[in-house]
Amino acid sequence: NGAPVASGVGSGGSGGSLNIICHVLSGNGNIRANGGGVSEGINSGGGGGGRVAVSFDDMSAFAGQIEAKGGIATTNACCGILNGGAGTAYLKKNSDAYGTLIVDNGGTLTTGWGTPLTNTGAITLQKLILGGGARVDSAVPLQIAGSTASTGTNTFRVVDGSVLGDLTLTSSNQ
Repeated sequence: NGAPVASGVGSGGSGGSLNIICHVLSGNGNIRANGGGVSEGINSGGGGGGRVAVSFDDMSAFAGQIEAKGGIATTNACCGILNGGAGTAYLKKNSDAYGTLIVDNGGTLTTGWGTPLTNTGAITLQKLILGGGARVDSAVPLQIAGSTASTGTNTFRVVDGSVLGDLTLTSSNQ
């Protein structure tokens, strides 16, 4: 029920990284790698969300939240141009071949491509979940074996040759 945190602090620091390897993940604590916000300074921006990876056998008793949101620039009241982009959370059951990648910025609006996905080759996942105003740009092919879900207003760009599995769009997506 604790709160593992690797979040940015101060003037827009990026979220850190957490790699949790366990048999059973339980409790109601939160796991966060959020970017730091900024409230002062001209042209100061929020830090980008960090990276969370959880490898587990069972997390059915986990009632907490896993976050990797970008930080908010409160000096920028007009728009999301200086807010930080979403980070990523990767959840993989130890017995499964592929895991689930979650990119959710918690409703924090950004501009540009706030969350680039890069790798030396294709990225293979069981499931991809986008939410909370995520703006994701994949520079490599994505191979989604199961499903891709996008809830809310998100922007998602993929390269030719990507396979998104069963695609579900809700609300306004681009």
